[in-house]
Amino acid sequence: MDNNELNNNLGNQILMGDTQPIEDVNKPEQPNNNLNVNQGLNTVLQNNLNQNQEPQPVQPQPQEPQPQETSVDTNDNIFSDIQPVTNEPKKEEIKEVKQKKNKGPIIIIIILLLIVLGLSGYIVYDKFLSNETKSNTTEETKETKTNEVKTVSLKDDSREVVYASIDEKHDGVIRRIPYVNIESKYADEINNEIEELTKNGYLQGQASQNYYIYKVDYHYYENGDIVSILFSWEMENGYSTSKIYNINKTTGKKVTKEELLKQVNIDENSFNTKLVDSYKLARPLESIENNTEAIIKECYQKDIDTLTNSNIKGMYINNAELYVLFDVNYPAGAGIGEAILNINSNTIVLNPILME
Repeated sequence: MDNNELNNNLGNQILMGDTQPIEDVNKPEQPNNNLNVNQGLNTVLQNNLNQNQEPQPVQPQPQEPQPQETSVDTNDNIFSDIQPVTNEPKKEEIKEVKQKKNKGPIIIIIILLLIVLGLSGYIVYDKFLSNETKSNTTEETKETKTNEVKTVSLKDDSREVVYASIDEKHDGVIRRIPYVNIESKYADEINNEIEELTKNGYLQGQASQNYYIYKVDYHYYENGDIVSILFSWEMENGYSTSKIYNINKTTGKKVTKEELLKQVNIDENSFNTKLVDSYKLARPLESIENNTEAIIKECYQKDIDTLTNSNIKGMYINNAELYVLFDVNYPAGAGIGEAILNINSNTIVLNPILME
């Protein structure tokens, strides 16, 4: 290496000069790699100088300072691990929030589905299962009623449903007492009452004195399950007194007025009107003897008032026709008798014991 090359070398100027360059403290710290390069360069220069016996002084020449590129090694940067301070949420937090937001609609949908399934289940139960349960309950009720039917029976299978406990004739006068042949509480009540009527009351004198000059008789009628009994006895005044009983031969229970009307398709609200109209047709005022007399008209009007108020003594069914028992008013001396009015055929029986 010649002297010119040596003088032009910046490193030699620094090593051979009288003064040391002042380190710029404001200059950014150089990477360690650059220091290693300069050390290697200095070693080479020193070896070259040692080969020259008489080193020539090197005059320092002013040179314009060259801008040095600062190479920042991100691996050696001491601030490389420091994260900038920011208020923005971390990615993990953002992801967790998004996941929570995404779960909200799913939960609502699940709740709605559960509500829909619940309503659907209720509708299915109400329309099908509930009806099936009701149907089963109805069938069980029918079966129970059928069993009840089987429990009702005749007291004496060899006799009719109503037969005569006493069947006599005294000097041509009939004396027949009915007995209800049904195993039930109401049937026993009927039989007990008839027995009391036979031993006491109007029939007492005939039974105790063997004075059988007045007729005692009964009639009974079957219409489906309904058994109707008309029991009458003759009075001294020539008229009669009667009792009517209606019993269901299947259940053994008493048949009500409402059930009788339903059996013959007569509305209860129009029943009173039908009674009056039927009586006027069956027994018009013009057909009554001495109908022009005031007393006859008065008695006739009392009969109308009785039927208007539905003040009847009983009723029964025969051949799907309704018969009504009520009191008929007569002029002074005769008093009150009984009559049976058929409101289907508009006919009347003024003496039930004789059925005429």
